[in-house]
Amino acid sequence: MSNVLTLDHYRPVNNDTDMILHDLESPLTFKAYERPLWYEGKSGTKFNNTKHKALVRMYNDAPLCLNVVRDTYKVVQNDELFGAIHDGLSTGLSRDEIKSARIRDRISYGGALCFREYIFPDIAIESPERDKIAFRVIVQNGFGTGAIKLLAGAIDFFCTNGLVLGEYTTTYAKHTKGLTISRFEDAVRGSVHMFWKNRDFYGQLAGKKVLNDDAVSKFFADNFGDRLGARLYHQYLREASQRGKTLWAVYSALTYYSSHASGDFSLRNTGNDHAAASMIQRENNVRKIIGDGSSLMELAA
Repeated sequence: MSNVLTLDHYRPVNNDTDMILHDLESPLTFKAYERPLWYEGKSGTKFNNTKHKALVRMYNDAPLCLNVVRDTYKVVQNDELFGAIHDGLSTGLSRDEIKSARIRDRISYGGALCFREYIFPDIAIESPERDKIAFRVIVQNGFGTGAIKLLAGAIDFFCTNGLVLGEYTTTYAKHTKGLTISRFEDAVRGSVHMFWKNRDFYGQLAGKKVLNDDAVSKFFADNFGDRLGARLYHQYLREASQRGKTLWAVYSALTYYSSHASGDFSLRNTGNDHAAASMIQRENNVRKIIGDGSSLMELAA
């Protein structure tokens, strides 16, 4: 599930930069409830499972179990987390930088994993092509599935390819009774700094020719396996027909895969609502393979 909103969907509270969530269209506007667990013995007697609890939300007027967790697990509601994120954005960025932001909300597994993506068209660098690359932040919240994460990233407006550049999880990752949502200014500032550091990297990729096609094919196969590697290599050839046989074409093939769930890169229909989580995982996998860029530079002529 997903939608695209603007920050106009958020009303000011105390001043023109302090905003809170109130949009009812978002799939994130639900509350997770903690409910006790019981099991039935041989004689029909019911016993309380005191070490675990269920996390439940209402969906289509019926309760939906998101997960079963230990009783020490602390629920962090979406409105609590994203309220803190809005605080961090409002104090870590200028009003001009956030005023044109776009927001997209997605969930997986019925809401057990929740994602909010912020795209900032006014925090951007020139693309090696005809448009620009903008700063983005993806925030993950989980109900028994996954930690709280802030993922720094970028998106190329020319081809809508996105990539996670890094993540911040150290101070607020675990759902425990001692968890408090701290302010996110440092994480926001750090993620912007990471974005600016990549400015020269994109230019280097566009300016370097690949060693040869065989090296590119081997790079994809070594990192993704023969089957997916072959699909990525064909995507590289499509990119190269428009961009030339450069490292930027290799990078664009990788970010196309991490951003598109159709054609050669369609997601398997498992009957499980996994699309949002799977696409974020793709971005993370590509980020780890690219690393500091040295693996791509080895492909240069």
